[in-house]
Amino acid sequence: MRTLLAVLVLALASCAPSSPPAPQSTPPPVVVSEPPVVLPPAVLGDDRAVIVGINKYPGAPLAGCVNDALNWQKRIVGVEAYKAEQIKVLLDAQATRKAIWTALEWLVQDAKAGDRRFFAFSGHGVEFAGDGSQQPAGMNQAVCPVDFDWTRGRMILDTEFVSLFSKLPDGVLFNWVSDSCHSGDLTRAPPRKGTVGRHYPKEPPPKVARNLERARRAGWKPRGFHNGILDTGYISGCRYDQTSADTVEDGQPCGAMSFWCLRALEAKGNAPLKDVVDLLNELLRANGYDQSPQCEGARRNDPFLK
Repeated sequence: MRTLLAVLVLALASCAPSSPPAPQSTPPPVVVSEPPVVLPPAVLGDDRAVIVGINKYPGAPLAGCVNDALNWQKRIVGVEAYKAEQIKVLLDAQATRKAIWTALEWLVQDAKAGDRRFFAFSGHGVEFAGDGSQQPAGMNQAVCPVDFDWTRGRMILDTEFVSLFSKLPDGVLFNWVSDSCHSGDLTRAPPRKGTVGRHYPKEPPPKVARNLERARRAGWKPRGFHNGILDTGYISGCRYDQTSADTVEDGQPCGAMSFWCLRALEAKGNAPLKDVVDLLNELLRANGYDQSPQCEGARRNDPFLK
């Protein structure tokens, strides 16, 4: 009987409905986190500048060129955020042909797209058509280092500038200002009463003078830095056939172009360089100057150093 009862209990237990399984908690969704976006660190561009100002030419001193150089330096440090160690400033006796050329080679060295480069020259300049040992093949413009003496080794020709600056790769933000004449004929002289300066730092030797005269009679004109010839925004002190004033503004000796160009840049901000030069010409006219700075180069439609 007891055995029968045990079998019955087991049978009933096997027939009893099973209790529902305990509810399982839903696992949280798996969140796959994406790696954070890592931006490259901001890198300061390799900005370099060479600024030259020469007053103390032997026998033909000027008055405003050193102030021009210091004012350009002040602009690119205070507004364009250059660092002092990025700028080479050559004044008076420092500005020999060798020193200027060495600084310009440093200026173009290691340049890459996005870097900024700036060159400013304030001083004498001349037309040059050979040193007397050759027939003139064309009229050159040249700037005059402090040791200028009318020989090829003591000036810097326009063709030399083009050859050197052509080494700058595309995308370098390069501006160049030459406050001399002929930036055009790269001379600098007084256009009105009260200004200071002389036409040439030295009179050309007879053979050089004869070559210049033959070149002029043949109708040679100085080469210009025509739009596109260099990837630069170039501002000349005037046209090739004009002089560039060494003058006084606000009680301080200066170059007329440098003084008013800096004010045009202040007024125009990020405008294309050609618009800045248009305003520069208006300011010069309004203040009694008849020189006409020119804006040339492939970057004439871009803002200054941008």
